[in-house]
Amino acid sequence: MTNEWQAILYPDPDDEAYVWALRSYDLSDDKTARDTLLWHSIASEIPIYPSAAIVGFLLEPSKSVMLHVYDDRGVDVIASDPAQLLGLHAEFEEWLLDYDRERITKLF
Repeated sequence: MTNEWQAILYPDPDDEAYVWALRSYDLSDDKTARDTLLWHSIASEIPIYPSAAIVGFLLEPSKSVMLHVYDDRGVDVIASDPAQLLGLHAEFEEWLLDYDRERITKLF
């Protein structure tokens, strides 16, 4: 493990704070670990096994790009510079959800 910390995510002023345990790992050279992380990110919300209750992100810090696979329906790709996502947008535009298509296309 590279690092571990706690943080309040999605704070609600009218509710008790929910503290998340966050951990970072360097999976650069471990394809099996990356695949396992992705599997559990998808499996955590659908009735398949094995599964683990996790929220996972893959980060490429040198390019400031992050991948968030949240279930079997989708993935978010986030970058500090939208130009880094232009190729993905061109290649996978038809995969965008209808209600997101116009908003995302305006970014490019």
